[in-house]
Amino acid sequence: MELSNYFIWFGCVVVLYTAITITQIPLHKVNKLWLNIVILIVKIILVMLFAFLNISIEGFLLWRIPLILGALHVIFSSEVVVDIVYLIIGIFKKGKMRLFTRNAVGLMACLILTIAGTINMQIVSPSYKDYKSNLLNHNYKVIFVSDIHYGSAQSFGVVDKLFENISNEKPDILILGGDITDEFTKKDEMMYLYYKIGSYNINTYFVYGNHDRQGHASYVGGPQYTEEELINTLKANNITILKDEYRTINDDLVILGRESYNSPNRKKVEELPARPEGKFVINIDHSPYLTDDVIKTNANIQISGHTHDGQYFPLDLLYSMTVKYSHGWFKVGNTDLFVSAGAGGWYVPYRTSSFCNYEVFNLSR
Repeated sequence: MELSNYFIWFGCVVVLYTAITITQIPLHKVNKLWLNIVILIVKIILVMLFAFLNISIEGFLLWRIPLILGALHVIFSSEVVVDIVYLIIGIFKKGKMRLFTRNAVGLMACLILTIAGTINMQIVSPSYKDYKSNLLNHNYKVIFVSDIHYGSAQSFGVVDKLFENISNEKPDILILGGDITDEFTKKDEMMYLYYKIGSYNINTYFVYGNHDRQGHASYVGGPQYTEEELINTLKANNITILKDEYRTINDDLVILGRESYNSPNRKKVEELPARPEGKFVINIDHSPYLTDDVIKTNANIQISGHTHDGQYFPLDLLYSMTVKYSHGWFKVGNTDLFVSAGAGGWYVPYRTSSFCNYEVFNLSR
């Protein structure tokens, strides 16, 4: 991510916070308990709304809109905290928090939340999983990384360090699980990233996410590269693209890579080659939500990304209650499904739902 985007991000927070604070002054001067409660409820709804919009409007993007929505989410999150404190003081004490003090505390909370969420986005940690199966004759270290969104949400230095750390793990297989780049990634950034990955000489496989082809780039100034340029870059760096096909790794291990859920060329499970018998099958599908496909594919493990575990609090909590497959291990048919929280986020360099991760699977008999 370009340094200028960080300045724009923090600028959006400060400018919008100032505007919203000035707008609320007449309401706070009224200081009626019922009105303060109504305002608090509205703000809680807005926190969830702005979080949801920021991760769901990919088909209707306008330049910088995600930054504005992200800033509004931060601002109203801090406003909720300050309003709760404001209400408690008003109920249990005779006096009340001065309006200037309230606004100063709100701004401080807003800046702390912005800084903490921005730093959290830049920390990408390994998450280790041990998995055993009688179908395996050998031990394998498989690393899965997805949802980097290189060139938009995640900074260049963080991604360089990420793949250096992955190389130091000495994996047998590296899987790029989709949305490694997105609509905001420039051509030279895309080419540099895959050159960097290829330079480590790891046996690497790639599946498409819903952003890698820059399908919604017309809303943000047009595509920065063509699919052909992406394919040529991947191949030039010895990265194997899997689109609805099995790839035999050894006498006991096979990888199935699925086309992205949003591609019209995605095959039905019935159109796939026959599942290899007697082998351990890892299915890589960017999205975890096509459960009928998970069941029909009947892989031993499916590894997916896409969800970012909500990215914005409290979406992670809402997802865990309403969207079943948001982050972690799940059982779907005979398949153990793991959903990664991802190594980045969507455009805004801000994350409060969980840490960024790449997954290290140690497979053994």
